[in-house]
Amino acid sequence: MTLAKRFRGVIRRLGDAFTSTAGAGLGVFATLSPAEAGRYLSDADPASVGRPIRLAYVPHDDATATGQSVTWQGQTLNVANTVDLRYRGATVLRVLVLTS
Repeated sequence: MTLAKRFRGVIRRLGDAFTSTAGAGLGVFATLSPAEAGRYLSDADPASVGRPIRLAYVPHDDATATGQSVTWQGQTLNVANTVDLRYRGATVLRVLVLTS
């Protein structure tokens, strides 16, 4: 079993449903502090974006892209950035950085 399939299984078991302009999906959501958000956004962005700033861990092949909207638990969030996490040259997980 590949690492990407393992992450997909964890997201399937623990994830929340969301919809985006790319379609329906599942993700594990977390709230970020401004300091943590600095890892994923430029230095100027964490201070200027709407709060709270959230992350959604989604499968590696999720089609949601930067600039799209995500609806999760009745909230509409903007995708400020997407980050593909790689292991040995293969993308195993995608992270969506979401702002209000």
